Amino acid sequence: MNIRSGGNHVDLGPPRQRALLAVLLINVGRVVPLTSIIQAVWGQNPPRQVTGTLQAYVSRLRKVLRHHDRSVRLTHHLHGYLLQADAQSVDAVVFEAKARNCRKLLEGGDPGAARSGAWSALELWKGKPLEELCDYEFAVMEADRLGQVRLRALDVWAQACLQLGAYDEVTIQLGEELRRDPALERLGGQLMLAQYHSGQPAEALQTYERIRIAVAKDLGADLSRELQALHGKILRQDLADLPVPGSPSRPAAPSQAPAAQAPTAQAPASQTPPTPGPPTPAPATPAPAAPGPPVPPAPQ
Repeated sequence: MNIRSGGNHVDLGPPRQRALLAVLLINVGRVVPLTSIIQAVWGQNPPRQVTGTLQAYVSRLRKVLRHHDRSVRLTHHLHGYLLQADAQSVDAVVFEAKARNCRKLLEGGDPGAARSGAWSALELWKGKPLEELCDYEFAVMEADRLGQVRLRALDVWAQACLQLGAYDEVTIQLGEELRRDPALERLGGQLMLAQYHSGQPAEALQTYERIRIAVAKDLGADLSRELQALHGKILRQDLADLPVPGSPSRPAAPSQAPAAQAPTAQAPASQTPPTPGPPTPAPATPAPAAPGPPVPPAPQ
């Protein structure tokens, strides 16, 4: 998580102050109750002076944000705090909007636009999000959630490429992904299809075997019937009109380009130009009155 201003990174202060900003960014445009903030940042047994410490952190964050972007507002409400900012300046928000949009494009029968839109989302991925806050449970949960969003966007991208016959692209990108986490069945099935259709049936069978071993070792389970059926069809060279197999993917480590790093809950004071890609939905007007969802506690 970082603020970029004029190409430079901004000091966000000590870990708990950064954790506070992360909680507010995850809930940007929504009031986060004081109890949820305290539980997320200090855990189940906060110090007696926690309210005063929280107010001091808020004051410092206001100064930092105001100095770099006066349009960003951190305000106190009756039972919590609200961070108001242009949603387009928060990388994680833009990332999710692009990921949702590319799925709609694919379902609407436009694989070309879906491929471009999914790639535009994936280019925002810049490593594991909120990694410096891995001691906080809320940050770990948010990182896992964003990882699932990334896998869904990668799935859309691969499906679109397969429909367009861009088998080499799928082979390169998903080959790297499966090297990092070979237990991703759905993406593995897409890789097998791409390998087969690009004239690499032996490699497709090897991919299947790596997936089978990884799933048995990591999950103690058998492969899905869909993936087993795909394996049989590759052996028989019978792949006419075969749908992409598999079940929803598990979280994975970041892949190569465009997944060098994750779209962290980047501070809204960023002035970095947006990554080229299809237009994303316009940010919704913040709704201060709507309470944000409770944030899980940080481990002690």
